[in-house]
Amino acid sequence: MLTDMAHVKEVVDRMKKGNILVAHSTTPELMKLCDLAAGIVTDQGGMLSHAAIVSRELNIPCIVATGITTQIFKDGDIIELDADTGVATRILSDN
Repeated sequence: MLTDMAHVKEVVDRMKKGNILVAHSTTPELMKLCDLAAGIVTDQGGMLSHAAIVSRELNIPCIVATGITTQIFKDGDIIELDADTGVATRILSDN
């Protein structure tokens, strides 16, 4: 989980434009990651959560309140988001 700014900077440095952001939740401190993301998936949230509002503003797909996203997906996984149905699918695992 991204709890300290040093860790956030490390993740920002690794994240490439077009990656899917998988997080427990998002906050304004994570906007750089949101700007790079092609989509967002979070464990927590709702229609008025930061992730949901930011994704609408950025016009990218978002799935919130999965409860287990950060336990299922790992760095390097290739995933597909279907925000219409609320399904995130692992296409290919890097591990």
